[in-house]
Amino acid sequence: MTLFDKNIINHHIKRYLSYYRGYVEATKIYKDKIFLLSHEKLSIDHVNETSKIFKFLGFTDNPFNSLPEDSYRNIHGKEITDEYIYEYRTILPTEIQNKILLETKEAEIFFYHNTPDDFI
Repeated sequence: MTLFDKNIINHHIKRYLSYYRGYVEATKIYKDKIFLLSHEKLSIDHVNETSKIFKFLGFTDNPFNSLPEDSYRNIHGKEITDEYIYEYRTILPTEIQNKILLETKEAEIFFYHNTPDDFI
């Protein structure tokens, strides 16, 4: 068995799609009670993203706005780099990346895109 075993890749594609489909079903029932959060966006632009979270929760003020810029730290230092976000591109063969993107396209709302041409 290789690191890129077809069965393992297919298993994870199905799992990813099941998460997405569960999200879709939940939003049909709990439309205003679900907030989709992107870890990448939160890490890159914490002030704006936390403002959206606080607004969703009904608060008018975001406590992050009053913190010094260097007070926010995540596990990767002060910023998330493209190298970190797209590390999979150096590990997974392009053929597998394309397979994953194609077969999970219905869940595109979960994808992180830094630029419009992020797709391979």
